[in-house]
Amino acid sequence: MKKAEFIIKGTTPCKKNMLEIRTRYKNYKFRRWIAPNDKYQDWEEGAAKELWIQAREDTAFINDLLPIEYPVWLKVVFYRKKKQKIDLTNLLQSIEDALAKANIIKDDSQINSFDGSRVFFGHDDERAEITLYWPLKEHRGD
Repeated sequence: MKKAEFIIKGTTPCKKNMLEIRTRYKNYKFRRWIAPNDKYQDWEEGAAKELWIQAREDTAFINDLLPIEYPVWLKVVFYRKKKQKIDLTNLLQSIEDALAKANIIKDDSQINSFDGSRVFFGHDDERAEITLYWPLKEHRGD
């Protein structure tokens, strides 16, 4: 089993809480759709850049080309300042999307497990610590 570790500094937003209705006029019709707001998109872009830089420095990726195209296991530990009601699955979705946008994994549907993921409160240094596991080449059936 191979392993890579990443850290995204700052508060990870919940994607579902940052949606908005967008409108565009095209071909004489108004089109509406739901999309993440600009604040979320800025966070996702910054997180993807951080992940990409850390992946390029990680020796675990020397013999594996990015993006990883086979099943992976993910553990994410979130550290937050204030104790508040928070949905772990929404936080994990933000991390999944950032990993895919950073081109570390091909698609978030290849994540098989979130074992050990949790949220800890009362930490001044807000961050998300991500551990990504994937099988060795001889065990994946390439």
